[in-house]
Amino acid sequence: MRGTFPLYSSGIVRYVFTWPKSRSRYAARGLKRSIHTLPQNFSEYFQLVMDHPKFIVINKNCGVPVQDDSKRFHHTRQRKGLQTMLSEIDPQIRGVHRLDKCVTGGIVFAKDKRTAAMISRNLKQGGNSGYKLTRRYVGLLRLEDLIKTGHSPSRQRLIGTVHSKTDNGRIETTRFILPWVTSGGYTIAIIELETGRKHQIRRHFGEILKWPLINDVKYGASGIEIGSKSAIGLHSAYVNLKIGSSEHQCLIPPVYATPIWSGFLGNDGQFTNDISQLLLNFTTEFESKGDGLNVIYSNE
Repeated sequence: MRGTFPLYSSGIVRYVFTWPKSRSRYAARGLKRSIHTLPQNFSEYFQLVMDHPKFIVINKNCGVPVQDDSKRFHHTRQRKGLQTMLSEIDPQIRGVHRLDKCVTGGIVFAKDKRTAAMISRNLKQGGNSGYKLTRRYVGLLRLEDLIKTGHSPSRQRLIGTVHSKTDNGRIETTRFILPWVTSGGYTIAIIELETGRKHQIRRHFGEILKWPLINDVKYGASGIEIGSKSAIGLHSAYVNLKIGSSEHQCLIPPVYATPIWSGFLGNDGQFTNDISQLLLNFTTEFESKGDGLNVIYSNE
């Protein structure tokens, strides 16, 4: 069953799934209802995007850690990371992947031990093992940095893959498409993680491609250009979790750190349609190559 469901005023979730009839009532009243009973200021830290019987998708604000980070927060509630906040709602909630504190957008939490194990299995082994989790991001880049490395805006999309090797010999892979959508000296990249090591996207763009994400001083940005230092130009904009034959996909709008993305949003607060379509159809566009220029970068 395909549906479009507005779960909050500034965002639309699009996904494909079939509700198990025996659990639909539970799903309808589940975590979403619990979150709505919490203090209003929780919306400063996260919003619920999708509530499924096996997992939830959260839209995270910048400055909010996934794990507790008491050194950097002074208010009692703010000392708690997302994992702790959600565990107060449901002790069975388990995190299955990371999202840096300075990055906004979608992050998946499992509702039970088995779901967490199945997602983790796929993240480690890939292929058809476990529950396949696909993560796509929108990154904001300076046009000047691309021009310096020999890439100027054109009708051709730039389609590329970045490979690197960790100290222990593991391969890291990031895929990207530059559609040359521009605004005020900036452009965006649609990015998909094939592996998910710590700071992988930030390192690949800043250290290998030499296109640091906006505000990401740690990985090569010259300073804070837009908004505050708590947010960099990277947003987790799409997640797709495949459980058996059912796919559950959603677009996550940038409701936080909006000054960074203002040149790439429609009147509804969503990314413009061309960006949204690339997020939804990344695999098809990437593999077809089309009129794009395919580039492979590697640190090996």
